[in-house]
Amino acid sequence: MVRQSYGPKKCYSCTGIKKKTQESEPIQETNVQMDYPELVDTFLDSENASHLTKKIKDKIKTMVCILNVSKPTVKLADILGAEEAKRHAIETILYSLQDAELKKFRDGQPMGCIFYGQPGTGKTFLAKAIANEAQCTFMEVSTTQIDDKYHGESAANVEAIFHLARILQPTIIFIDEIESMMPDRSDSSAVNSAKVMSKFLTEMQGNAGQQVFVIGCTNYPERMDVAFRRRFQRFIHVKLPDAKSQSMMMQKWYKGFNHTITKAEFDYMANRLHGMGPTDIHKFMDHALTTRKTEFYESGSYKLVDYYDGQKYVACTHDDPKAIKLSRNELGQRKCVFEPVTAKFLFTMLLNAKPNVSAEVTKRMEDFEKSLGTLC
Repeated sequence: MVRQSYGPKKCYSCTGIKKKTQESEPIQETNVQMDYPELVDTFLDSENASHLTKKIKDKIKTMVCILNVSKPTVKLADILGAEEAKRHAIETILYSLQDAELKKFRDGQPMGCIFYGQPGTGKTFLAKAIANEAQCTFMEVSTTQIDDKYHGESAANVEAIFHLARILQPTIIFIDEIESMMPDRSDSSAVNSAKVMSKFLTEMQGNAGQQVFVIGCTNYPERMDVAFRRRFQRFIHVKLPDAKSQSMMMQKWYKGFNHTITKAEFDYMANRLHGMGPTDIHKFMDHALTTRKTEFYESGSYKLVDYYDGQKYVACTHDDPKAIKLSRNELGQRKCVFEPVTAKFLFTMLLNAKPNVSAEVTKRMEDFEKSLGTLC
C-alpha cells in the first residue's frame, strides 16, 4: 500500500491554514472549539488532497459533521484510582506520540490499544484525559456511524474516518463497543463485518508514520477477532477502584454541597462499596442529594432565616408561626437551604444501592486478563 503524505505532523498544519489566534490562544490550553468543517474543507480543496476521490471527499465532509470531534479538557489528575491503567496508557499512547526514541522503534507498526473492563469504570473518561495530555484531536466513533445498508458504504466510511484523522493529526480515534464491529470471524453472524474489518486493518497499517492512534473500548474483549487483536499494542484493563479511591471520589463529588460527612465516615462507607464503579457510586450519591431536594420541595411550608450572607428559605412545619406556603415555582430563584446530607442518610441510600456489575462479569474480565495479560 502506497502511503499518502498529509504534510507535517503538527496539529492542523496539514490544512495549510495559519490561524490568527494560534499564538495568543493555543487550542490545547483553551476550551475554544475549532471549526473543524471549515478546516477540513480548506484541506480538501488544496493540492494535498488531490489523490482523494470525490466520493471519499464527500464522505470526509459528512464524517466531520456527524462525529463528535473535540479537544478534551479532562486531565489525568482528574481521574481518581485506575493507577495501573493510567500508567499503561501513558506508556502505550503518550510515548508512541511524543517520545522520539520509541516513535522510531515503533515506526512501521500500527498504533492502537484496547481499554477493557466492567461497565462504568471510566474507560471513556481515561481516553479523553490521555487525548488532552497528548494534545490530540479526539474523535468519538460508534459502530452505528460506520454501518450502512448499502453495499461497500461501511468500508468507505471507515476509510473516510481514517483520512479525517490524518487531516486533523495528531488524533486519537476512540471507538466504543469495538467488539460489535470486529467480532470473531469464526462466528457465522460476522460474515457481513468481514469487509469492514479488512478495511479497518488496512487503514490501521496505513497509519504507520502518522500521528494517529486508535483506542478501542469494550466490555467483551473475548468476542473480538483474533487477527484484529494482534493489531493492537496492548490490552489495558480498567479495573474497579479500590476503597481508598472510592472514598476520594465521594469526598470530591460532595465538595461544595451541603453535607456533614467526615473523611472517616466516607472511608467507612467506601469499605462497603465492593463491586461498585465510579458510575454506580455517583448514582447513589446523586440519589441522596435528590431525595433531600424532594423533601424540601414537598414540605410546602417555609420560613426565612438570617444567614451571614442574607436571608434564606428553609423548610418548616405547617404550624410554625413564621411558616409561608410556597409552591416550587414560587420559590423560583430564591435562596434556599436544604437539609444537609448526613452520614446516616447517605448510608441508608447505600443499603438500597446495588452494583450494576455482577460477580460473573468481574470474573470474566479477570479470566481474560490471565489468558492474554496486559500485552498481547
